[in-house]
Amino acid sequence: MMLSKSKINTFLRCPRSFKYIYIDKLEDEIGEAAQIGLNVHEYAENIAKELMNQETITEDLILEIMLKLYPFEEEEFDDDNHAQSLYTFFTDALVEQNYKVFGVEGRVDDEEDQLRGIVDLILEDQETGELFVIDYKTGKVKAISNFRLELCIYRKLIEHKYPDRKVTSACIFFTKNASYKGFNFTESQKKGSYVTEEEYNLVFDLIDEIRNLIDIEYSSPKRDDISKGQRFSFCRDFCSFYEQCKSEGGR
Repeated sequence: MMLSKSKINTFLRCPRSFKYIYIDKLEDEIGEAAQIGLNVHEYAENIAKELMNQETITEDLILEIMLKLYPFEEEEFDDDNHAQSLYTFFTDALVEQNYKVFGVEGRVDDEEDQLRGIVDLILEDQETGELFVIDYKTGKVKAISNFRLELCIYRKLIEHKYPDRKVTSACIFFTKNASYKGFNFTESQKKGSYVTEEEYNLVFDLIDEIRNLIDIEYSSPKRDDISKGQRFSFCRDFCSFYEQCKSEGGR
């Protein structure tokens, strides 16, 4: 099975939910928070695509493009935290830091390692040619350790697609309040937020273990009671399959 960070995270959170979505192919209802995420990602994607084709980028140009593409009434723009945060992000990255947009919101498949992912944004350092991975989140700020697995997957996918390029940094940008959490990739340990090559490789050892668990969980014909996971308040409040899980013996 081709794995993605969404599949891996779903399995780690609840194997039964994984079964409903990826084995049984049941439709997962989109909640309000998820819809906000989809809207913000689409907006950010469209902005970056336009900026990718500009010779000279200024703060005024970024604002002009953002207002043109804004999916709601223009007078709402100033009070939209996500839009204002994206303006801060693009002006900082493309004007102050002098990065340029290298790639935008594209699905990348690695058939060899059976991995896939959708990379929100790739920036290029115009001096060194090194690449910088950005992933947008619309929820609360969390520690970067929560996102190490997915950012390592994105690095692997991008370096697979562009073998002559090196991903040296990865970052989560929280659009609700314009916060960054990120780390640099390095050969050996340094002070600060770094992921060494040893730690990077351990991520894929973990993914191999998860893949084996998935194979055991869903390939064995003797398993009639697949993944009875526990139903916590999180499940009741956020899982589309809560009632079905309850009726089928999830506890």
